[in-house]
Amino acid sequence: MGSYAEEQRIAEDMTIFEHWFPSAGKTEKLLEAFKAVLDYVVQNADNIPCFYLLKEKIEEGTGTIIVATRFATKTVHDDYLKSAARTSLQNLCRQDSLLRAPPLAQALRTAAGFSFRPPGPQSFPGIHAAMAKIQYAPGTRSHGIEHWKSVAASVDETEKEGTYTYWFLTDPEDEDVLFSLERYKSEEYLWNVHVPSAAIQDNIAKQKGIRIGLVLRGFESVEENT
Repeated sequence: MGSYAEEQRIAEDMTIFEHWFPSAGKTEKLLEAFKAVLDYVVQNADNIPCFYLLKEKIEEGTGTIIVATRFATKTVHDDYLKSAARTSLQNLCRQDSLLRAPPLAQALRTAAGFSFRPPGPQSFPGIHAAMAKIQYAPGTRSHGIEHWKSVAASVDETEKEGTYTYWFLTDPEDEDVLFSLERYKSEEYLWNVHVPSAAIQDNIAKQKGIRIGLVLRGFESVEENT
């Protein structure tokens, strides 16, 4: 499970990206509040095959915690929302004023790439995550997705030792935007190995006329430290 080819066969999964906004000075306390959720995910790994807790590499009090989760079905997602673990998280956020704004959730669909490599979506200290919001000229996103599928196939073959996630997703509420989540063994691997690759350089040239905007953000995986 988790290879590029297998990812394309996933038809019923539900992916949610949640954006949590920690209050100033309370980022670490918010991460600690996810402990019950992490335990729940481990206990339900067969139905929650992907869970990333990502801390933005930005000044304290201004950054975001992104929780990227893939559920096997909508029912699994609904069960999680009703779980004691989720209730515990919400209660801690209220009791300790951990949030500066309510969390936001995006329901996304896999369009290209892979959410993790075998044997699983494990994280460990040092993993660098890059998230991008790619804006396309009206009506051209589907062409962009085809280009990313080719890149993902190349990455799956040539970057096995350092690219753990290479995932492109669509938002049904905006047909001209594509989101990506990439996870690397280090930030240096992203810039020194992945970006200079022939596949990426060719992709940049091919998408030059259709991609009209890009917002790139850096994160670190923190599941292992929570």
